[in-house]
Amino acid sequence: VSWDPLGEYIVSLGGDRCINIMTFSMGILKSISKSCKIFYGENLETLFRRLTWSPQGSLLVAPCGIINNGANTTNGGTITTAENAVYIFTRASLTTPGPARAVAMLKFRKPPLVVRFSPYRFEPSSSVAHNDAESPVFTGGNSDDACYLFAVATADTVSVFESTTLRCVCTVGNIHYAGITDLTWARAGLLLVASTDGFVSAVNIRYER
Repeated sequence: VSWDPLGEYIVSLGGDRCINIMTFSMGILKSISKSCKIFYGENLETLFRRLTWSPQGSLLVAPCGIINNGANTTNGGTITTAENAVYIFTRASLTTPGPARAVAMLKFRKPPLVVRFSPYRFEPSSSVAHNDAESPVFTGGNSDDACYLFAVATADTVSVFESTTLRCVCTVGNIHYAGITDLTWARAGLLLVASTDGFVSAVNIRYER
């Protein structure tokens, strides 16, 4: 469950493969939009699905996504191929008529389980270079093009991305003996990583736009 920092929405993600967007007013919780079948179900070996909002409330990033690429027929039969992903929703895409639609996705080797935004804002750059002409750019609905970093954890890796370009800043892996369970930003550039092995790792990130 993730609470909108602007206080308008509550969003949940569960084993029913659905993301549910709700409003809370006068003591009443009301579902206004739901998008299903784009996330892993109860067969995913995790007890949590840690989705999160960007600090200014313009983006919602949801882990445990699955991309079904259809069925391929081989000599041994039919094989259904799928990829792991996080889905990125803008505030506007969550409330358009019909199911909430992701505006972008990031693919991973293993299912992503945790997403955490850094609360620290980086100054806008005068120009943004793209390696891929189709890379989306999110202004967050603000004219100043505020940039935040967000971290995504699978069971054994942590990757950090820019919110405006979705560029991967860094990836670290094999820092724990067991699966990663949670992340938090202690300060700008310092990410704490918790695991079921009973340890917490500190990852220092040097970042410049």
